[in-house]
Amino acid sequence: MSPMVCRHAAAADKAALLKVCEKRDPCAKGRFSADLADPACSWVAGLEGSDIVGAACLKFEPETRLGKVLTLCAKGAENEAGPRLKALLKELLSQVRSSKAADIVYSTTRTLTAAEQAATVEAGFKPLGVFPGAPSLDGGPVSGLTAWFADGVLSKLRHAGFALHPAIAPFYALAAEACGLPRLAVAEPPRQAFPDAIPALELVAAPRFAAERFRRLRARRSLSVNFYPFSEPNVVVLSADEAVQVFASLQPELGFATILGERLAASVHPVKLYHAASSLLQAAGASYIEAINDAADLAGVECILGAGFRPCGYFPCLKLSAAKRRDFVVFALSEKAPSLSDAPEMHRPYLQAYLQARKEVRPG
Repeated sequence: MSPMVCRHAAAADKAALLKVCEKRDPCAKGRFSADLADPACSWVAGLEGSDIVGAACLKFEPETRLGKVLTLCAKGAENEAGPRLKALLKELLSQVRSSKAADIVYSTTRTLTAAEQAATVEAGFKPLGVFPGAPSLDGGPVSGLTAWFADGVLSKLRHAGFALHPAIAPFYALAAEACGLPRLAVAEPPRQAFPDAIPALELVAAPRFAAERFRRLRARRSLSVNFYPFSEPNVVVLSADEAVQVFASLQPELGFATILGERLAASVHPVKLYHAASSLLQAAGASYIEAINDAADLAGVECILGAGFRPCGYFPCLKLSAAKRRDFVVFALSEKAPSLSDAPEMHRPYLQAYLQARKEVRPG
């Protein structure tokens, strides 16, 4: 048997790539077809002789200089597939280095199996968190996050010198150990007074409307929160006068939602706003809700915690801002607490920290 050779996929490879991907996950044929047609996606084909036996897809987001591994699969039993996955990742990262198209590449087990994500760690990706309640591709109740950083990103581009909210410190410690980051001080959040009012809100499930409204507001810089990579909203929670708008991506078939951004033209209580928006998303089918926030924003972190969310991951250098990259915290609001055995071993320290946070951090 000849060794597998990896190369950038050509247009003529699409049918064979789709066949390999579909065999691994027959239910995702539509997604694979869309990714093969997406100009933002770069594909690698793994060949033995003239046969394509492996496939990898990396999607780029130029404005954030992020890449996301959407697909990584190979034919064969574990002893065959493992080396093939490593070879595919090696070629993917080689292309990223040569093109300098991304500072960071990350993966989740929402689109990769646990074995496929384990191959990313062997390729130099770092475990950074869990999504406790977001179903994994393997069917488990916990998904995991890993990321690869280009040379110099963590040492030269990272915004540093800020203090952490105490609830975030355990997650930073895990990420710092994995990524070789320096210690950060811990500080209590400032006490803030907010207006007690919160308008009546309703959820509008209109995907094209939500996405276009979000795009226009972001282009006009009219969103107070507007960062969530590789995502666009399909629902909006809003007041009748549209002074309050919270944009989210809702997948009720998976029991999953992410809060992506907000526009506030009226003063509201942020904790009550997130409570109300989360309740509407839960009523629409989300048993797990996710949010992210700048790690240096102590007041924002405090409000998210007050709304019942719990930290579940720490992503250094996630957001590009003024030529620097800022750390972000991942938060989860989950109806059920998974058990430690629900996560692969490499993600258990983060899941353990999350389960502890559920006990210690109380809603305000």
